[in-house]
Amino acid sequence: MLDTHPVSIQDFRIHWLDHLDDQTIDEVHRVVSAVVELGGAVGWLQPPARTVIGQWLSEWQSATITGRGGLALCRDIEGIQALGCWRASPAGAMAHVVELTKIMVHPDSRGRGLGRMVIDALIDTADSYGRSC
Repeated sequence: MLDTHPVSIQDFRIHWLDHLDDQTIDEVHRVVSAVVELGGAVGWLQPPARTVIGQWLSEWQSATITGRGGLALCRDIEGIQALGCWRASPAGAMAHVVELTKIMVHPDSRGRGLGRMVIDALIDTADSYGRSC
């Protein structure tokens, strides 16, 4: 049964990965590991090591710097509870096409609308990117 105790969606904020620190790595590692542990199909067959998450986040930070991708982090006062990514297709005829990927919510925070919040942020940002191509 999902824990859906009343929490206002206003208690959560979307932030974009713009710098990488130990706390962010730890919090993302917590979310990814919990999702994978429950069998979530997010790219890992078993919970990844913290160093793997650090490398993965570094790659997303690079995509953000180049403007061809981004990683949305949904936080509350306890830390990151959900995340999702967008990435633009390689340059060329399909450069305006954007993929949403790796959308996940920590199992303890499901049922609160955080997945929708992340997807909406990803769509808004990806749409802006697509229009600028």
